[in-house]
Amino acid sequence: MRLRPILSWLAAAGGLAVLATGLAWRSAAPAAEPRLLMFELPDCQPCIQFERDVGRIYDNTEEGRRAPIQRLPLDEPPPEDLALEADVEVAPTFVLIRDRRELGRITGYRDDEAFWLSLTRLLRELGNDTD
Repeated sequence: MRLRPILSWLAAAGGLAVLATGLAWRSAAPAAEPRLLMFELPDCQPCIQFERDVGRIYDNTEEGRRAPIQRLPLDEPPPEDLALEADVEVAPTFVLIRDRRELGRITGYRDDEAFWLSLTRLLRELGNDTD
C-alpha cells in the first residue's frame, strides 16, 4: 500500500502530529459555529486545575453547548487558517472563535468563578456580534 511509506515518512519528520492536529481542527465543528479553543501545555498546573474545576463538566453546560471546547497544544503552531488577534503565550489561554476568527480571549486560569464570569462576558459579546 502506498500510504504506509508516506505515513512512515511523516512520522519520522514529526509531521504526523501536525497532520492529526490539522484533521482534528477541520473536523471539530463547522466554521460558522463558535468554539472555545484552549491552548494548553503538558504539566501546566493551571491547565490541570482547569480540568479539575471546569473541563470535566464543560461539555454538559449551556456554555459548552454554545461554544464547544477544543484543546490545542501551545507548543505547536496554531492552524494556519486561524485568525488570532495576537500570539498565544500563556497556558492556558482560551480563545473564542467563529469562522476561524478570534472574537475574544481569556488569558490564564485562576479559578472557576473568574473563568465562568469571563466566559459569560465573551458569550454575551458573541450574541452582539453581527458580522
